[in-house]
Amino acid sequence: MVFSACAFIALFLAAPPAPLTLTIDAREVSKQVVHVTQRFPVKPGPLTLEYPKWIPGMHEPVGPVQNLVRLLFSGKGKPISWRRDGYDVYAFQLTVPPGVSELEAHFDYLPKPNDSDEIAYGVAATAQLAVINPSALLLAPRGSDLKTTQLTPTLLLPDGWQKATSLPTTPTVSLERLMDSPVFAGRYLRRFALPSPDGVPHTLAVLADTDEVATPNAHTLSCMQKLVTESAALFGARHYDKFTFLLALTSGLPQYGLEHHESTVNVLRPNALGDGTSTPGQWNANLLPHEYVHSWNGKHRRPYGLAGKTFNQPLSTDLLWVYEGLTEYLGEVLMVRCGFYPFDAEREHLRQALLSLDAREARKWQSLREAALAYPLIAAKGDGTRLRLSNDVYYESMLHWLEADALIRQKSQGKLSLDDFCRRFFGGVNRGPEVKPYTEAELSATLSATLPGQDWAGWLRARFDATDSRAPRLGLELAGWPEQLGEVNEPRREPETLSDFRYSLGFRLAGARITRVEPDSFAAQAGLSVGNQLTLLNGQPFTNTALREAIRASKAQAMQLVLQVDSSREVRFDYLGGERLSLLVRRSEVPNRLSQIFLRKE
Repeated sequence: MVFSACAFIALFLAAPPAPLTLTIDAREVSKQVVHVTQRFPVKPGPLTLEYPKWIPGMHEPVGPVQNLVRLLFSGKGKPISWRRDGYDVYAFQLTVPPGVSELEAHFDYLPKPNDSDEIAYGVAATAQLAVINPSALLLAPRGSDLKTTQLTPTLLLPDGWQKATSLPTTPTVSLERLMDSPVFAGRYLRRFALPSPDGVPHTLAVLADTDEVATPNAHTLSCMQKLVTESAALFGARHYDKFTFLLALTSGLPQYGLEHHESTVNVLRPNALGDGTSTPGQWNANLLPHEYVHSWNGKHRRPYGLAGKTFNQPLSTDLLWVYEGLTEYLGEVLMVRCGFYPFDAEREHLRQALLSLDAREARKWQSLREAALAYPLIAAKGDGTRLRLSNDVYYESMLHWLEADALIRQKSQGKLSLDDFCRRFFGGVNRGPEVKPYTEAELSATLSATLPGQDWAGWLRARFDATDSRAPRLGLELAGWPEQLGEVNEPRREPETLSDFRYSLGFRLAGARITRVEPDSFAAQAGLSVGNQLTLLNGQPFTNTALREAIRASKAQAMQLVLQVDSSREVRFDYLGGERLSLLVRRSEVPNRLSQIFLRKE
């Protein structure tokens, strides 16, 4: 086909499509309702509008279309009828009448109260504050490109409320950026600048129910400042123009968090991060570092299968063991380096991860890659038989990435680490919030460039495609802290010592009820099963303390243990070996790589 010069110039100079307009009226958000008005430039004829299905960061098609109500369309002031697509509940079909060039849509969003999912991809509010996700409050023509579709957004808030968001102040914004820019709004909002060594602006925006709570303590501010500094050292580059940590400290909403390219959503209890004098919960301490790491791993570098062009394009979670697993590892490393969580407590967390993963029977037949591919089903439908949990992709993968880090340190005699890989893979020039998809082949090639001579492609297959009945322990061994079984005298582990008899008799207890029986153990051979109630021990009323003392007494001499089960039958054990509980023990002949990793010192 041949174009004339004039036609070519006309095409080249053609005006871009007019932006959609979006007005989010959140003035009644505390009453659990948000009013939405949209205007679309249209042409007469059939039109399908879609509601977002695949929400960034959720890895599953969970857009809360069920909360969209009172939907009305009109053109030139006259109503236009519509119907839902018979094969896609996220799509709405209508016919634009002749002469109509602008379509107006009105709907309300009714959030589900006290639901953590609303924090991630909906609207969550109390009388004093709100988390508002624009992705839940818009429609777009079918096939709208996330990068090129432009919107002009307006947000209306209650009188006296302020807002914090990473949205740019430009009149229009891309659909992708709008969906990835949550808003924190409320009466009590304070901002704290976090200087960065590279000059990129970072802000901690704290939302709370009172002005006093909206002022974090010195410990939290110190950790946040270190997080900005340490991330620069770890990744070597930013991939945003500015970054906003959105932190809500409230008892009125569930605790939750989600990643975004230029911000993070974090909702915690007012004292969840502690003041530096006591150890906070590990999940609380890891929330901000974990979600922040996603700005590099998941937002800038994104697995090919999760880099969709539209919000209703089916996505693949094939590389979720990198997206979430590597992020979990790097987040926990930064958590300790920045002072959110003490090293000794993190080491105990790693040990507990082994025990938790060992309990997953599905590990015998389901690889991590398969678990990642099944994630949308598991996350949406729940953990089902509980043979595999959705967060296994996080924690089991984390232990493999610990091994990769320790392996690089071992083979390079301490000259290289996974930090060097991160600077290669996540570094580069800062062009703002740019998405750069990757494949497993590129991941393997970058690992090989970091530590040549290692078969990284084979290593990845062996770790993420294979099955194993036990959780991965090689990383801890290479890091100088192998697991051993022995006697425990730590007061903080008393609840475990009174319930976990897996490595001695072969069962776990909740009170006197058996909750797990290990295959091929004494308990399994004796016919014990989950749900059995232990009523007597050697003729006396059963207590967990008495059972532990009897087991400890068998360290040098065999003991006969007679258990009455369900008040009806007896089970006898001749046991020798003493208490056998999981311990991480420092192996002196191996460098203390675990300390080098988390504290950057011996």
